[in-house]
Amino acid sequence: EGTSILEDSFMIEEVIPKHYTGRVLSECPNPKYNYVFSKEIGKKVAMLVPRKWQGKLIGKEVTFEAISDISGTSYRYARKGK
Repeated sequence: EGTSILEDSFMIEEVIPKHYTGRVLSECPNPKYNYVFSKEIGKKVAMLVPRKWQGKLIGKEVTFEAISDISGTSYRYARKGK
């Protein structure tokens, strides 16, 4: 019985973020976020930015990742090397 339970628990889906590239358009009213336009997504989205990069990415080409869950999709900054 225990073997069948363990076999089912090993089949959990992995959460792998999708990476996109886009140009930072502007800063959102909340400085933790920047608006990014990505041709791959086809729209402007708000991206979470680390404190170190707040206000320094405007007009630059960046890589960001999409994280989907029950409440929707959110986006956050990702280093280019990742």
